[in-house]
Amino acid sequence: WIEESSDKGGARRIETATLHYGNTRVHARVRANFTKWHTMTLSWKPGRITVKLDGRRWADFRHHIPSSPMHLVMQTNTGTNGFTGVMPNASTPRLVALQVDYVAVYRYG
Repeated sequence: WIEESSDKGGARRIETATLHYGNTRVHARVRANFTKWHTMTLSWKPGRITVKLDGRRWADFRHHIPSSPMHLVMQTNTGTNGFTGVMPNASTPRLVALQVDYVAVYRYG
């Protein structure tokens, strides 16, 4: 499913995780105050991808989990990206920024 953020980035209260695999897209979203710093964690194990916000699980993907290598993307959209209803509109602030303090990728096993 694709859920529309009611604030289009203005209040920064919703974050979305999307698993892209072939032609498949699986989405999950979490509500929090994203004007403040948080810790996001993604764990990928055989048959499961878990996403946590500040240590609390908010997404648990168990279908369409790839066994081939993947890569991490942190993305802010400024266009429609082929979808409607989920991208910026006239109420979106002129400047929207994503600040990342630290990223680490580990391989287990």
